[in-house]
Amino acid sequence: MTHNPGVLDLRVGLIAKAIQHPDADNLYVLTIHCGDSEPRTVVSGLAKHIPLETMQDRLVILLCNLKPSKFRGITSQAMVLAGSDSTYTKLELVEPPAKTLPGTPAIFDGHVRAPLALLPPKKKLWEQIQPKLRANASGEVGWTDENGVWWVLRVGTCICKLPTLREVSINSQLNINIDKCEKRAESTKKY
Repeated sequence: MTHNPGVLDLRVGLIAKAIQHPDADNLYVLTIHCGDSEPRTVVSGLAKHIPLETMQDRLVILLCNLKPSKFRGITSQAMVLAGSDSTYTKLELVEPPAKTLPGTPAIFDGHVRAPLALLPPKKKLWEQIQPKLRANASGEVGWTDENGVWWVLRVGTCICKLPTLREVSINSQLNINIDKCEKRAESTKKY
């Protein structure tokens, strides 16, 4: 069963501040405005792919209803969506339309936006929806349902895109890799 992507709380975020994680060369710590009363802290594995100076004042698409997780001691409260080639050597951030206000929802065509307050970790909804997220031959970001129908991701009337990557997965692979590293580190601790 493929779940409805309307349960995802996808929003435009504005990166107000980006710094190198103090304890990890491959991580950034981002302060992102996304329509909440306070900005969110997001830890992201983008440091080896996107120069720090290009992260400041940048609009991104955020997944805001994941359970907060600690990465090297800093709690991440959302996830930045990115596309990558199959070898994860080239990565680009999903771009909303220019001049969009932080907090503006991103919605898949044909689906009602009904985000859950928090995606239940045990149900693994993100893990079931994510494999069907892709950028097409025009760089447009969308999701394919169980019938093979393609639904684009829009902010207002504009389609979210990748700058140059085509026919690639939209994923959290870098964040998943961070999770695996953290779990591996935890499993090697002696109790």
